[in-house]
Amino acid sequence: MRTTRCFLLAPSLARLIEKERGGHRVTEGYFADQPRGNTYVRLEEGIGSLVLVRHGSGERVEEPTDLPSSQTEALLELTSGGV
Repeated sequence: MRTTRCFLLAPSLARLIEKERGGHRVTEGYFADQPRGNTYVRLEEGIGSLVLVRHGSGERVEEPTDLPSSQTEALLELTSGGV
């Protein structure tokens, strides 16, 4: 049985944490899980990527592919869950 976790923070709390502790903004959007793995989109400091995650031989393998930020933002609108 698979468990999917979604963590939601109020934007004001996220900004406060970023201000106090430093850091940078990362947005991730997740597509529905597939039997062989899953896929998610990441936008980090204006750099976008599509990440394919495969589960094989007991280990998790991530394969990121760079995307233009405009395409990444469009894909983020289509994802079913986001962080």
